[in-house]
Amino acid sequence: MIKRIHSDGITAFSDRRNKVKPFTTIKTEQKNIYNISVEDDFVKINIGRQDKPIIVPAENTLQLKTVLFTLAGAGLVSNQEISNILKYSPSHIQYLIKKIQEEDVHALIDKRQGQKQHYRFTQDIKSELILQFILDVSNDKKVSGMSLSNSLKERVKLDLSPRSIRNHIEKLGLGKIKKQISDCMNDVKKNSSVS
Repeated sequence: MIKRIHSDGITAFSDRRNKVKPFTTIKTEQKNIYNISVEDDFVKINIGRQDKPIIVPAENTLQLKTVLFTLAGAGLVSNQEISNILKYSPSHIQYLIKKIQEEDVHALIDKRQGQKQHYRFTQDIKSELILQFILDVSNDKKVSGMSLSNSLKERVKLDLSPRSIRNHIEKLGLGKIKKQISDCMNDVKKNSSVS
């Protein structure tokens, strides 16, 4: 009898002489009871209770990935749905799910690193760029990437691209103080002519 219970379960207690089985197991297919909606600035995830959604701001990418990959790892969300939300390929989604299970959330942090130093723009070149910028502003010349490039080429024989010059002018914050430099230079000129 025990052997029969192990093999047949609760139906082992039924009378097998009758055609009708009083203990029938009804398998119900569970439907996913979740809903993911992507709004402009957040992702809303409803699981089970529609009145208590998980709301993740769209700019919190690490939090969003963690929640979605955890749900996918549990089989609650398909890789294709995550792929549509994050704009990754389904195979990459599967890879990231595996990584988060093996290495925790650290696996989702972007580990790419940019250039550590400016190889082309050394400190000496930056100094020349700042000096040329001040000279051009003080002489009321047009200060653009192209004009600075031409001036540096003439004055110190540096051949730098206008785009790189504009980039470094912005990084150094010189564009923001252009008016102040001009005003200070005009004040110095006025004071020197009065003396």
